[in-house]
Amino acid sequence: MRSPKATRTALKKFPKGSEAYNYAYEEAMERVDGQITNSRDLAKQVLSWITCAKRRLTTSELRYALAVEVNESELDEDNLPEVEDMVSVCAGLVIVDKESDIIRLVHYTTQEYFEQTQDHWFPNSVVEVTTICVTYLSFSVFESGFCQTDSEFEDRLRLNPLYDYAAHNWGIHAREALTLCQQVIGFLESELKTEAASQALLAVKGYMFNGDATESFRGQSVV
Repeated sequence: MRSPKATRTALKKFPKGSEAYNYAYEEAMERVDGQITNSRDLAKQVLSWITCAKRRLTTSELRYALAVEVNESELDEDNLPEVEDMVSVCAGLVIVDKESDIIRLVHYTTQEYFEQTQDHWFPNSVVEVTTICVTYLSFSVFESGFCQTDSEFEDRLRLNPLYDYAAHNWGIHAREALTLCQQVIGFLESELKTEAASQALLAVKGYMFNGDATESFRGQSVV
């Protein structure tokens, strides 16, 4: 503003309370929409996944989720987005916790805003997340079914970063989608792939990977 009076006038027009947050987030989403197509699409995928996820995601989990190509039988690692790109295209709405490697929305009000406006910004998000989860669980790497040892299961978790999240939450997302996509049907028709997914649910403790760190099974066998 050119003068103190102009500044005071502008401040009077600025929204207060929760309206101010909504105003700021709408401004940020306008910046997101104003990017080139690839950046805009990546930003909306990142924001959609973080908003819809049933727990906080590590950067590795989200990278692998975004790299999944529907109707493919394996993941092409050349399709993995860089963490820096995932953050930068989101116009300040996403941050990464350096200690935990969790990628999340910048403030709890951001989550509230996107939950309220999800149908507007991400109208197909629940179906898309469901499809990604079951596509991942249908990869050929899971065709062997149950792992026979703890070490084999730990290797599966380590080498397939989205496995734990997808196995625990694909059904929750599918119920919310209110429609049965073909990928879900194909997944359920494979006994070995559903066995591989169910093994993660039978673990005494969930696994969360951050580098090479894992949580143990407390001595319980996975078979």
